[in-house]
Amino acid sequence: MLLQLKNIGPHNNLSMNFPSNHSVIYAKNASGKSFIARSFNVVNNYQNSELMKTLVSIGSDSGAINIDNTGVRINSNGKADLMYEPDYKIVVFDEKYIDENLKITGFHPNGNIEGIILGKTNIDIQSDRYKLLGLKVAGIELKEKISAVIEKRKKELKKYDVTAAMTDYKAITFEYIEQLSRSEQKYSDFDNLTTEYLSLKNCTDINVNIPTLSFNVIFDANALNSILKTAYTKSSFTDEFKTKLSTQRNFIQEGLMISDGKTCPFCGQEFSQAAVELIDAYNKYLNDSENRIKTQLNSILLQLTKISDDIMNLYNVRYPDIANQVKLACSNMTKSKRVTLQELPDTYLLIKCIDSIKAIILSKCEDISCNNYEMEDVFLTFNTQLSMLNEAIQRINYQIGTVNSNANNMSKEKTRLKKEICKALQADLSKSLKNDFAELQKLRNEYKEFYAEIQQKEAAAKVSKKALVADTFSQLMEYFFDGKYSFDTNTFSLGFKNTVLNDSATHVLSDGEKSIIALLFFIASIHSAVNNVDDYEKMLVVIDDPSSNLDYENSIRIADIISDINNVVDVSQDIKTIVLTHDTVLRDEIIKQQNAVLLTI
Repeated sequence: MLLQLKNIGPHNNLSMNFPSNHSVIYAKNASGKSFIARSFNVVNNYQNSELMKTLVSIGSDSGAINIDNTGVRINSNGKADLMYEPDYKIVVFDEKYIDENLKITGFHPNGNIEGIILGKTNIDIQSDRYKLLGLKVAGIELKEKISAVIEKRKKELKKYDVTAAMTDYKAITFEYIEQLSRSEQKYSDFDNLTTEYLSLKNCTDINVNIPTLSFNVIFDANALNSILKTAYTKSSFTDEFKTKLSTQRNFIQEGLMISDGKTCPFCGQEFSQAAVELIDAYNKYLNDSENRIKTQLNSILLQLTKISDDIMNLYNVRYPDIANQVKLACSNMTKSKRVTLQELPDTYLLIKCIDSIKAIILSKCEDISCNNYEMEDVFLTFNTQLSMLNEAIQRINYQIGTVNSNANNMSKEKTRLKKEICKALQADLSKSLKNDFAELQKLRNEYKEFYAEIQQKEAAAKVSKKALVADTFSQLMEYFFDGKYSFDTNTFSLGFKNTVLNDSATHVLSDGEKSIIALLFFIASIHSAVNNVDDYEKMLVVIDDPSSNLDYENSIRIADIISDINNVVDVSQDIKTIVLTHDTVLRDEIIKQQNAVLLTI
């Protein structure tokens, strides 16, 4: 017999082979013995969600218990699925058994035992059994065929650096793929994902930091519009004087700023009277309103010139450079991550507007008294074209950010692809094996239905389970306690000397005596788990720590009873036993008497 536990208590991946009908599992306390015992109990109680919840390892989404060809799958919510009827009739003695069968009744044995054990008299169902066996073999073979296909496909994932340690790889299980086959699942195409991964396989993070585009416009259209719509008075200075001043404006203004009014800041000579008068005239003109307006207009002209220069630099230098950087970075990416940079909008109208505005400014400078300018359409076109350019720059900058992120996260992208590949393989398998899983479920259903029919056909040599349990328990009590305690088979009650122990049993018995009585009643109750005499051959008796609270002598006597269980139960078949213990005395005695195999965790 082979026991396999996956994510059950402390056992993430336990496999134990039982080569003999009698085994002793020896391990220290807190090593997980009880989880092994409870795992055997699951086969009989797989619909008990509370029991199931306590079995799955902390942090795991599901667990699995396999006993030869019998499998139980459990999720973290306690929902379990029995794959096939077990080959064994399993009974388990542990703390749970004591709590549910004796502690709850104050150690007064429960006499609510119903049913009979069927013999073989006048029963001829051999052909039915052969048919049942054929269904089971067909199911096992089909399951093995499906499992082989799954394992073969899983091996393909090595080419894509998917390891067995990955959570998504571990999820590619027979049970999960069967579940997927019953529903419609949409995943990315497996071939496309693997092709994409192979193109990215040798790429590494390349530390790309492509700068974004910026385009800042300093231009006060409202101020310009106000100047253009205002008719200013011309100054009284001669045109010759203004022309001369305009050609040397910057030189004169800088000189006046650093002059002390007495000497020339450039040559150091004292000013003549004529020079002083000229300087005075210059100062008066510079403070004149006409000059101030022209100064403002010249400043706006410079702003517009800078805008034109910045546009040319953006289109001819900065954008082409960034586009090349983007193209280089994308050459190391998968197709799905590559970005085609958006083109900048055409600037013809924008440049034309700028030139028109500059021409109007120059016209205003010629005659500041003129205010006959219609600028609304020009300004509207200018602002519209500028907005289009800024919006395009924003979209381009978003694309640049995406390229930077993709280029600097190649390892994350490869991890993402590997996860998607695993999911896509699950979907592929669920589709390709859909008919096989349907056929397997059909075999399971036929097996269960036919098994139920056979059970209904069996009827003969009927023996009361309750009578067998009572008789066996009475003999065990006599053997072990030698008259100190007795058991009345008619009233199904314990006795101490001549006093019946009902509600008082729990107060009279010592802890050790309670443990002994619980085990003796458990062994006697083997009869209650049997439906026909053939079932004794299928019995698997699992006993967890039977010698708790017992001294050396009682441990030996317990070992005697377990080792002689066939005679104790009075059957000719060899009942299979597994004893889990930390007691070296019990261990050695059972191994010696029963020739049991010693196993360790």
